[in-house]
Amino acid sequence: MPNTIVTQLLSRKCFGKILITPSIFDAVPHSLVVRLLHRHFINDWGELPDEDAQLNSDCVNACHEETSSEYGNRIMSVYKWPNLPESIWIMTYLQHDAKLQQDHDYCNTVVMFPSEY
Repeated sequence: MPNTIVTQLLSRKCFGKILITPSIFDAVPHSLVVRLLHRHFINDWGELPDEDAQLNSDCVNACHEETSSEYGNRIMSVYKWPNLPESIWIMTYLQHDAKLQQDHDYCNTVVMFPSEY
């Protein structure tokens, strides 16, 4: 039987403010960005290798339990979409602390192309 990754859902506020790079803004329809963000928020991380999905899961579960993950607080999604020059990355620096959720240095979600990293 294959390994199953169990990940709890987080409150949307744990993902912080959403930032979209100018390249994504110009090249990707807004409706697609919204759809991919929704997938990211419900732990559908797209085309991520199993080991990276497990790291995401560990990070999300640690944030849900309001503890620190030994791997940090960053999760990442990778989505490939037809007719785009490269895949779309969504990266979040999660934060369970309500005060830090308001600070974009500690809590944000960025939609970008890999070449912008």
